[in-house]
Amino acid sequence: EFPVVFMPALEQEIVPGERSQDKPEELEEERRVIFVGMTRAKEELTMTHARLREFRGSTRYAVPSMFLDELPADRIRAMDLSSGSGGVAPAIYDWRGGSPASQQGWLDAGVQANDEGEGIAWAPGTLVRHDTYGQGRVTDLSGYGAMRKVKVRFPAHGEKTFIANKVKLTVVGRDDD
Repeated sequence: EFPVVFMPALEQEIVPGERSQDKPEELEEERRVIFVGMTRAKEELTMTHARLREFRGSTRYAVPSMFLDELPADRIRAMDLSSGSGGVAPAIYDWRGGSPASQQGWLDAGVQANDEGEGIAWAPGTLVRHDTYGQGRVTDLSGYGAMRKVKVRFPAHGEKTFIANKVKLTVVGRDDD
């Protein structure tokens, strides 16, 4: 048993897996595994699902696991932490970069957080270098998590948009340098 248990990605085709949905015995085994995980939480259990999921190379809307519907409604406290849920996003940023402990955690994980706690060292105006396009300036950041995008204007190649956690950009300087 553990004081706190997290069970992420409780979505159809992940839990239960897409192959077990037509096989009652496999579906029941996955239900049992979820139940075992839930019973290991001594004080707090957090079960999550995403609205969007990057899965097998494509981004698609996620459907919450059917197992979540089987839980008693009076025992569930739902929170929407998506960017459009009325002010919750700043709380996420505080957790990501708002304290010395979280900053150290990000550094230990190899991520340099900027002043807003975005987990990415770029901000509009940052001068960056790309291996193919050369030197350019960040013009915009949008989205969150796996959907986060960075837009860079390169003098010889125009404006390019990249998935932030996939692109390799080296910071050359900032507007205030």
